[in-house]
Amino acid sequence: MSEVGEGVDEVLDLINAGSDDDTDAIKRRIGLEIYDIIWSAVDLANLLAIDLNASFAEKTARNRDRIWRRSGKLKDDSQTS
Repeated sequence: MSEVGEGVDEVLDLINAGSDDDTDAIKRRIGLEIYDIIWSAVDLANLLAIDLNASFAEKTARNRDRIWRRSGKLKDDSQTS
């Protein structure tokens, strides 16, 4: 799945973006790569006859009490004032 590597490259571009860089364009490209990653994952699940609904339900139950932490490298626009 080279799509994941392409997505990582775009995220690294965003992390390393300077003040003159068009971060909106980088985010748009990240969105397109995320689409490719999801498409490839769903296609693989279909090829292997994996029930994604069952997988989602099982993983959601496992993660219910998980505490999620971020690396802090990406700015969270929702927390800016």
